[in-house]
Amino acid sequence: MSNIIKGPDHWFERHAPPRIEKGSIVEFGIDPATGVAFPNFDVTMIVLDVYTDNEAGGIMARIAICPDSNPDYVEEQVIPIEYLELAE
Repeated sequence: MSNIIKGPDHWFERHAPPRIEKGSIVEFGIDPATGVAFPNFDVTMIVLDVYTDNEAGGIMARIAICPDSNPDYVEEQVIPIEYLELAE
């Protein structure tokens, strides 16, 4: 996993501010396997927790996902942090 990620307008170290942390609003970034950007899924995603998962072999983020078309529905997912970037 790379320690450098692309933010909205700049490159930054994953462990230096600004960084993804609890309470951050995030969006899907670039697929690290293919280098292709994920499509816009029209959802709002907020980080509930960030932790290291030794079994999965990386840093994971527990995310609350809410579709923009249905703000009353919220789902929790665990996503590798390398798939996410800070939203503007």
